[in-house]
Formats: sequence, structure tokens, C-alpha cells
Amino acid sequence: MSPDQESFEVHPGLRLRFVAAGEQIAWRPLPEQPTRPAERRGRIALLREDEARFEEWGSDDRGGVMVDSSPLGALLMMLAIDRRGVPTALGAVHAGRDDAFPSGALVAVWGDGSAPEDEHPRFTDVLRLARYALE
Repeated sequence: MSPDQESFEVHPGLRLRFVAAGEQIAWRPLPEQPTRPAERRGRIALLREDEARFEEWGSDDRGGVMVDSSPLGALLMMLAIDRRGVPTALGAVHAGRDDAFPSGALVAVWGDGSAPEDEHPRFTDVLRLARYALE
């Protein structure tokens, strides 16, 4: 699925709230997991009592991001989109399909490559979910 460029607009005030929340995130390293691809870099984001797994690979213009399917994960996705620009594909992985993301994951890809086919979330779905992380 190729996301629609025009659908990636975020109100400037909401964008500032996302960025401010991103500055409050504490990070910790992931425990070693030999089953993850070697090119993946990952860590755990902590915001208030919530935590979410964050993995990325490649570069900002040719790579991807995979996050927990949660409000904090969606906020991490929005921050990645703010930094990297509009992804070429959005996808989702259903719960139980990836041991590292037992409750499911959101995936964005930039450049070549494809997103998982389990679901095709719309940008507005990710945006709405990310707003819950602000509360």
C-alpha cells in the first residue's frame, strides 16, 4: 500500500504536542534476542507508566520502523514520520505473528521494500491512536 501524501498532514499544534511528548520519553536497551535480524536496531521507550518496543533498520530514506501496536507505539511512529518524512508503505502485523511484538506491530517503510500484509492501517488510524499517548 502506498500512503497518500495529502493524508499525512498533522495539525501544527498536535505536532508540537507529539514532539513535546517525545522529549519526555526515556529509553532503555532491548534484551538480547538472537531471533531478530542483525540489521535491526531496537530499544524500549518509556513514557509515564507505558512502554513500547521500537525497532528500526536502514537509513531515514531507505529503511523502516516497527513499533508496538499501542498508543505509545503509534506516537513513536508519528515521531519517526516527522523525522523521516512520508513513508512509502504502512502495514501492521497481527498479534502472535512476531514473538518480539506479541500484541501486534505497526510498520512503516521508506524507499524500497514493502510493509506486512496482515493489515493496512490508514495514517489517520495511527494518528488517532498516537493521541491517546498524550493523555
